[in-house]
Amino acid sequence: MLTGEMLAASARRHPDRLAAAGEGARLSFRDLDRRANRVANALRAALPGKGRHAGILSRNIPDYAAVHFGAARSGHVLVHVSTRYAAKELAYVLDNADVEFLIVEPQFLVLLEPLRASLPKLLSVVALGPDFERWLEGASDAPPSATLNESQPVGMTYTGGTTGFPKGVLVSHAARALTARSAAAECRLDERDIICVATPLFHVAGLYVLFQPAVLAGAGSVLLAQWSPEAFVAAVAAEGVTMSFLVPSQVNQLLRWPGFPAAKPRLKTLRRLSFAGAPMPDALQRELMAELPSLELIQNYGQSETGSLTWLPVEEARSKIGSVGRQGQGIVIDIFDPTGRPVGPGNVGEIVTRGANTMLGYYKKPDETRDFFKTGGGWGWTGDLGYRDAEGYVYLVDRSKDMIISGGENVFPKEIENAIHDIPGVAECAVFGVPHDDWGEVPKAYVVLKPGARLSEDEIVAHCERTLARFKRPRAVAFVEDFPRTAIGKIQKNLLREPYWRGRAKRI
Repeated sequence: MLTGEMLAASARRHPDRLAAAGEGARLSFRDLDRRANRVANALRAALPGKGRHAGILSRNIPDYAAVHFGAARSGHVLVHVSTRYAAKELAYVLDNADVEFLIVEPQFLVLLEPLRASLPKLLSVVALGPDFERWLEGASDAPPSATLNESQPVGMTYTGGTTGFPKGVLVSHAARALTARSAAAECRLDERDIICVATPLFHVAGLYVLFQPAVLAGAGSVLLAQWSPEAFVAAVAAEGVTMSFLVPSQVNQLLRWPGFPAAKPRLKTLRRLSFAGAPMPDALQRELMAELPSLELIQNYGQSETGSLTWLPVEEARSKIGSVGRQGQGIVIDIFDPTGRPVGPGNVGEIVTRGANTMLGYYKKPDETRDFFKTGGGWGWTGDLGYRDAEGYVYLVDRSKDMIISGGENVFPKEIENAIHDIPGVAECAVFGVPHDDWGEVPKAYVVLKPGARLSEDEIVAHCERTLARFKRPRAVAFVEDFPRTAIGKIQKNLLREPYWRGRAKRI
């Protein structure tokens, strides 16, 4: 299925139903379908031919949806640009992605304008609002005449940068159609649902694992332009939101929000919540279950490079807590040892996948692309370590680059983090390896406490000694207010590690 066909099908089935709402604007499926056609025809006039690169720099607003589907129908590639980039990062991405035509929300023009002289490939910039409307004038709202096929590239998102500078992940119509079908089925979406897109549309999770599946299913979408617990609760209450997706840091912020106890009745329509983006600590899942016992939790695991891979259905949320589920519908995964051989149940290896869901490659990075598909056979190596139980449920152990090798022993930070999360008073934590003259490296923990909580370094280390093998205990604990994060909310451990490994053989 082509990306644009998802919207067209729902516009035929449910023309008058809500498709996208946010920032005071509301578009029905009919409206969104026609507006997407106008964007497609205007883009084809601005960039003759096909396969050229347009970009969008915007928060979650309904016109983002029109640009997304319009670009998909035009035959061009849409580059989804983070609104959280600093000027240097923005310039790098626009240049690296060969963006020729950029659609931008007006408030980001102040960041963009000083960069224009250094971006010779960027031919045109159109600001959303009056300029965008003038650009669309005269563009037909009939479907464009572009000849497309599923194997063509449709979009590019950039990796979060937890292990280095972001890379452009180029994907086909087929890849994201498979993700949409799998996600819609696993989340049990249909036209009766109203979803809240509370993560950025420039990221794979918000765009391809929630919003596009909702359009495929005919569900309405409320687009949250700026995340906050207050804004999320207000959107759920105002629009009768039935399902959403949050990353663990957002769940943590919601539960820690002082207004949360009084706001719980306003979440009464919210029936299902999917979460992914980073491993959700078991303790945080249990707290969420206790606070909102009627909420059905759906665990999801995937990557920008692969789309969604596994799903833990609501029926198994309690009995399989800690698991990220089984492979999704239409998805193929396995777990390999370093030589490319499958490992049996209970054995740790690297999670791999192959099929239409995988990316076309990292844009203009052939070496990194070859490394991702390093063993041939179409297998993409995720860099995530995990194992499967006898029933096929997958458990993440850690990122392969995050694993600590201390005195010859493999130490997985996630195991230590789960132990620390079990301590009352801990809100968040991150464990990573720091250099040690005798052991090579040892674990260090950074900890964020809940409001009003008091804990000492000795108490945290002692708890870990009681619950883990002694060599796994953190050798040092630092208490911090927050962590550096990617746009999707993942903790950037590479930035935490870097000062400790500066001038040494780095593991970042």
